Amino acid sequence: MKPRMSLLAVALAISLPVWAQNTPAAGNPHSGEHGAHAQRTQMMERMKAGHDRHLQELKLKLQLSAEQEPAWTAFASAMTAQPPHSRPDMAQLALLPTPERIERMKALREQRQAQINARMDQRAQAARSFYDLLQAQQKKVFDEETGKHLAQRGRHHRHG
Repeated sequence: MKPRMSLLAVALAISLPVWAQNTPAAGNPHSGEHGAHAQRTQMMERMKAGHDRHLQELKLKLQLSAEQEPAWTAFASAMTAQPPHSRPDMAQLALLPTPERIERMKALREQRQAQINARMDQRAQAARSFYDLLQAQQKKVFDEETGKHLAQRGRHHRHG
C-alpha cells in the first residue's frame, strides 16, 4: 500500500506545475478571458500591420500614375475596411431551450456568412475595377505579388 501512496504523491507533485501553468494567475493581464482577448487584439493588430505593409509594398511596385491613384485608393480602402463584428450574447442564448438555441445559432451563422459573402463580393468588384485600369506590366506585377501573398497566407493557415 505504501508504494502506491508514494507513487501517487510523486505523480501529484509532478502534475502540480502543469496545473499551475494552466490556471490564470491573479493580477496577470494576459490570463483567463481577458488575456485571450488581449492576445486576440494583439494578433489582429499584427495582421492589420502586415496587411497595410503588403499594400504599401504593392503600391510601390506597381509604380502607379497620377490617374491611377483614385482607383488605388478605392481598392486599398475596400481591402482594408472591416465589417462590424458582433458576438452573440452567450448568456442569453444559454437561457433558451435547446431547440430554440440551435435555431438561433443557425440563424446567426447564416447571417454572418451572408455578411462575409457580401464583403467578398465587394472586395472582388474593387479588385476587378482597379485591375482593369492597370497597364500590362502592372497587371503582371499585381498578379505575381497578390499570388505570392495568397500562397504565403495558405501556408500560414495550413500550419496554424
